[in-house]
Amino acid sequence: MKSEEPRKYFEDGKGEHSVLVNGPITEITYHGKIDWDVAKRLLTVIYSEGPIRPTRLAMRAGMNYDACKRYIIWMMEIDWVQADGIHGNIISLTEFGLHTCACLHIAG
Repeated sequence: MKSEEPRKYFEDGKGEHSVLVNGPITEITYHGKIDWDVAKRLLTVIYSEGPIRPTRLAMRAGMNYDACKRYIIWMMEIDWVQADGIHGNIISLTEFGLHTCACLHIAG
């Protein structure tokens, strides 16, 4: 089993932890209203496309890039997705995310 790398956080200068997701720094905690249909649509795109950049994910899911980033951060917090790549800008499903896809009947 591959050892997990720690998530990469960036200090935003305000004393709050932030994470870099393909562009501007965003807060790591997302407490906005979650639309479960949007979450399912994002999972479906990531499952069918494989590892994907946030800009392409937003385009494929038919949503605003900033809203997509907020959902990515939320899905990272609940361990559905992880940020890979040199700059942490490739989004892929975790094992728990794959299990969630199976439960939502996304995966075959």
